[in-house]
Formats: sequence, C-alpha cells, structure tokens
Amino acid sequence: MCISGYWHVRNLSREQIDTLSDDIGNGLSPQYLKRLTKEYNLIIVAGLIQKAPNGALYNTYVAAQPDGCVHSHRKLHCFISRHMSSHQDYTDFDSHLGVRIGILVCYDNNLVENASKGPNRREWLLRWLPSRAHDNGMFILFSNGVGRDDDELRTGNAMIIDCYGRILAKTWKAENNMIIAELDLTLLDRCTGRRWLRARRPKLCTRLAKSTGKELSPREARFSQDSTE
Repeated sequence: MCISGYWHVRNLSREQIDTLSDDIGNGLSPQYLKRLTKEYNLIIVAGLIQKAPNGALYNTYVAAQPDGCVHSHRKLHCFISRHMSSHQDYTDFDSHLGVRIGILVCYDNNLVENASKGPNRREWLLRWLPSRAHDNGMFILFSNGVGRDDDELRTGNAMIIDCYGRILAKTWKAENNMIIAELDLTLLDRCTGRRWLRARRPKLCTRLAKSTGKELSPREARFSQDSTE
C-alpha cells in the first residue's frame, strides 16, 4: 500500500481507513497511474486501499497498462486491520508484452514451504524469492517500500529474478531507486521449473487441500504467539 502507507493502518479506525481508500474504476490514484503508463509506455503498478462497491476494504495492488486496461489484485491474506478483508481468488492477466502476469502481495507468498525462521529479512528475501522463481519457471519482479513506516523501516531490496532463480538486478539501498534488467523470454520454454512441473502427480496433493483443523485467519496467523503444535 505505497500510496496510503501501510503499517500505521493497523492503528486506524474503520472511518479513518475509509478516508484513505480509493475506487479502482474512477479513483484518483488509478486514473493517475493510467496517465503515467501511457506517457512512459510501461506497465505501472502500485498498492492502495480499495473500497469495493459493497463497502469492503482491501489491500489492493493495481496494474495499469499502456492500452488503458487496469487490473487489480486484492491481497489474499490481509492481516493489517480487522476492518479490512481478504480476497478469495488469484489474479493473472495477459499483457501487451506477450506474457501473462500474476500478482501476489507480501504475505500471499508465505506458503508452508517458506522458511519462516532463522534468516534476517534480507537473507530471507534472497533465498525465498529465487526459489519461487525457479520452482515455478517464471520471472519475478519484486518491489518493496522504502523508509520509515510508523515504527518499522522498509528496506527496499527490489529484485528482478529470472526463471532459473538467478538475480539479474537488485538494490540494497534503503532509498528510492530503480533497477533495470533485460529479460530473455526464450528461457521460459525449457527452464527446469516448467519441465519439472510436468511431472506433478495431482492426486498426491489432495491432502494439502484438506483442512487440518489448525487453520487460522491471516490476522490470527500473523500475530498469534501460540504454539503451532
């Protein structure tokens, strides 16, 4: 939520969050992104608080394309405020670049195979994101906030990673910065991640989709200090 700020939202009332929200269709922020994307002929993305037609509030990532199309992903595991909702579906779309793009927001990536303890934040990112890229045979573009957000410090660590998990560009500076890399899309067809995915045996995965009885809401899972046993 780079437009509204993020961590401070946990202390806000419903009414205060509502004043920070925007409408995806006609809101000021999405319209501004549309103007920028046409001006620079780029796909431009930004996070904001979305107010849905039914009044629900979401942590939403907006992607504007030069052709005027605007796509949005509502965070699947929203925990920042009890006044905000989690979405129930994934987001992917075709782009003018000839590739399909998917969006995940922060905690959305925290699946069971994530290393949740041990490394510090930077080391965690450098291990977690390349493995995601390699295992799924995809390029990853990662961005993060920079500077102080309430009582936390956003460290940046933007990265561009290829489908073999190789970091093509990154920044360690906790300041505004832009990274650029050339992406070789011909690597996708035969990369190991995509080849291995063809060996999947879906019937072996059915147990993963069954409830264990230990599931928590995203907010409970994020802030709970209880044992996982």
